[in-house]
Amino acid sequence: MRYKTLLAILVILAVIQSCSNISVYHITKDTPLPKNGGFFFALPSTAFNIEISVRKTRYIPGPYAQFAGKNLNLSNVITEEKLEYQIEDVILSQNSVPDPDLYFYLELPAKSKESFSAEINELGILTSLNMSAPKSREQKTNRRTGSASNNKHDELKLEFLTNSLKEKIDTIIERIQVDSMVIEKKSYRTNLIDKSDQDFASEIADKIFNLRKFRMELISGELETPYPGASLTLMLAELDRMIEENLDLFTGTTEASIEKHHFAFTPGTTPEGIICGFSKIKGILPGGNPNGEDIVITLTLPENQSLKNFTTRCDSLVEIFNGIPYRIPFLSQIKISYLSQSLYETTIPVAQYGILTRMPLDKKYLKHISSENTGGIRFIGK
Repeated sequence: MRYKTLLAILVILAVIQSCSNISVYHITKDTPLPKNGGFFFALPSTAFNIEISVRKTRYIPGPYAQFAGKNLNLSNVITEEKLEYQIEDVILSQNSVPDPDLYFYLELPAKSKESFSAEINELGILTSLNMSAPKSREQKTNRRTGSASNNKHDELKLEFLTNSLKEKIDTIIERIQVDSMVIEKKSYRTNLIDKSDQDFASEIADKIFNLRKFRMELISGELETPYPGASLTLMLAELDRMIEENLDLFTGTTEASIEKHHFAFTPGTTPEGIICGFSKIKGILPGGNPNGEDIVITLTLPENQSLKNFTTRCDSLVEIFNGIPYRIPFLSQIKISYLSQSLYETTIPVAQYGILTRMPLDKKYLKHISSENTGGIRFIGK
């Protein structure tokens, strides 16, 4: 009985296949071998390219930070070198890749007088049958870039190190006894000794004081020589620059650069994934690293049970081998977050979350164009 049933099924399949001009096989481990020639194609799956821009800030203490309070009465200065990272921007772009679970083989009839053509892109995704699909735009690839400023501490310090010696004058008193009289003879001996950091700090503080004093005299008009407005503006700007550079030797400086990191993510059956880890001290880290917290991408899946039930009933009317597969795309909400704080949100179609169905291969409607991004039908006609 079982043998007769199996034989009947095989006969029915053979009849259906012989009646069909074109057969389409879903490639699985149990797919039967086709008898005629044809070609393979795939439906698309949506993949994401994620660019995370991170601001890297380096804090550099001034060489005379320890004297800032004593010489300039400054307290809020950088006292130790450290790095700090901050997420600046997140950009998400999408591209299409073949869905590994949805490869098909389209078998052409052995003898046919009718012409047939198909277009498949370089990834193997079907884009059209019996007509030309419009060309899609190529996506630009962003590259990781960075910039950094130079440290001016060494240049400013060198200005003062060129005169790193100072005069030390010692007073020498000699007592000369002549008979019953004692005569004191004073002489002075001059030596050159190295200046200490305190000496340098005092000199720079004096220079800052003099620059500020001269700036105030320019503004108040206390100088005997008047300067034209344009010249005065240039002089004040240069004085501000010189004051700021010398203050940096006490307060310290910061160097900032932007680092761009790129990641790829393809949504699967679980609508959530870890992009990477992040720490304000370490910067970008591998996902799950204990030194940071994860940056997570979450997708909210669409629900349309009525449409799913209807397409299932429609598919039952399409012969098992006679139908071009396509997807009905749905919009999905995408959110990228760090420590429950949203960094990026958008709503776009995700191909693999659309409804998979088939289009009958009727001779009247054999021309169609598919979307290589979603797998949906863009055009169908005679």
